[in-house]
Amino acid sequence: MIGPKVIQALAEVKEVIWEHRRVVAAEPPVISQHSSDCHDHARCSDDWYAVWWNGMGRFLLDGRNPLEYEEALQRFEKLEFGEMGAGCKESMLSLVKDPSVLVQATRCVSVAGDRLAETLIPHVALD
Repeated sequence: MIGPKVIQALAEVKEVIWEHRRVVAAEPPVISQHSSDCHDHARCSDDWYAVWWNGMGRFLLDGRNPLEYEEALQRFEKLEFGEMGAGCKESMLSLVKDPSVLVQATRCVSVAGDRLAETLIPHVALD
């Protein structure tokens, strides 16, 4: 039987993960340096933002079928990226494929698990 502490912890973790998902969906990584094949930096940045919001944002926040990050990323890679240079596209895709993108959500789950373990598992003195 699940007690109230576990239910509360699960609800808090779920809320943190959804908040993180909304931030990731709405705030694409910034193109800090354009590649040499990029002919129009402003247009490239605009297209990156548009494809991120209309792709990853939609995939992650879909009200009927929100996708997990990995599946959203697989679908995102198949989209058209407008006038982005191939180098810029590859650079940004490698950035968002980095597992550290999800480190905040992973850390939240780990911390919640540790707190629950400390609360629910009695400590035994080893004297």
